[in-house]
Amino acid sequence: MGTGKSRFRRQRNRRRELAESAQRYLAEIIAEREDYDSEFIDTVARQMWKIGLRHRIGLPKTHKHWICRQCRVLLRPAFNARVRIRRGIRTTTCLQCGYVRRFGNAAGGGEKPLAHSQDGAIELSEG
Repeated sequence: MGTGKSRFRRQRNRRRELAESAQRYLAEIIAEREDYDSEFIDTVARQMWKIGLRHRIGLPKTHKHWICRQCRVLLRPAFNARVRIRRGIRTTTCLQCGYVRRFGNAAGGGEKPLAHSQDGAIELSEG
C-alpha cells in the first residue's frame, strides 16, 4: 500500500539532486565569469534563481549574497553593485534596480573592545 508514497519520495529526491547538480554547473559558469559576456552571466544567475524556486532548494550559499533579489542579476561590485561596510553591516546596492540588501548583525556589529590577558597580550574580548 505504501509504495506510491515511497516512489513519490524517491522521485522528489532525484528531482532535487538533478536541480542541485544543475545549480552547481551554473555556479561553475559564474565562477569563470571573465570568459563570458555580462548579459550571459545575468541569464545564468536568473536560471539559478528559477531552479531554486521551482525545486524549493534555494540558492547555493556561495552565491546567495551575490544575486539581486529584485532584478535577479549577478551583483558585481564596482560594475553593477555598490558595497559599503559601516558599523559591521555590509550594505549591497544593486545599481540596475536600486535594491538595497543588508548583511550582518546590527546589535553586535562594529569593533569589539580590546581586553588585556594575564600575560599582558592584547586580545579581543568575548562581549
